[in-house]
Amino acid sequence: NSIGNIYSNQKNLEKSLEYRKKALKIAEELKNKARITMCLNNLGIYYFETNNPKAMDCFQKVLVNGEELHEPLFVFGALEKIGNIYENQGDFVKAMNYYQKALKVIEKNGMKASSSLALYYIGRVCLKQKKYTEALRYSLRSLDNSIQFEQQKEIKRQLSEIYAAIGDYKKAYT
Repeated sequence: NSIGNIYSNQKNLEKSLEYRKKALKIAEELKNKARITMCLNNLGIYYFETNNPKAMDCFQKVLVNGEELHEPLFVFGALEKIGNIYENQGDFVKAMNYYQKALKVIEKNGMKASSSLALYYIGRVCLKQKKYTEALRYSLRSLDNSIQFEQQKEIKRQLSEIYAAIGDYKKAYT
């Protein structure tokens, strides 16, 4: 699995897929559900990044396994990625549903840093739906909970889009 991730970072997608599939096969032979789930998640990410519809199947399995293992990070990650898939397909209702579920999982488990990501995605969908008041509210909450600099930059970019959309150009460009 780690070798697959290394190849992925090097943009060698063919080798990345090969090693991720090998890792999944080994995890399945060992009947290690946590490892299987991790491998499925990494395969899902690969498929998602290459616009392969197999991503949905992988993340659905991660979601089921994560719930069975009582692992909130697996559950959150799967819900978030399924939301991303629906958002990319333009199905904002389904995307919002999955992002809201992801946020509930995070809040229930007290994982504030991860809540920033769910709030960001919810704000992004609201922005795409031209629900600017909601987009602003969720995006500001996301910024408040954010601890990673790169994430803060993306949230601030989103906030600028919202402010521009509502005509508050001073805030949009400061």
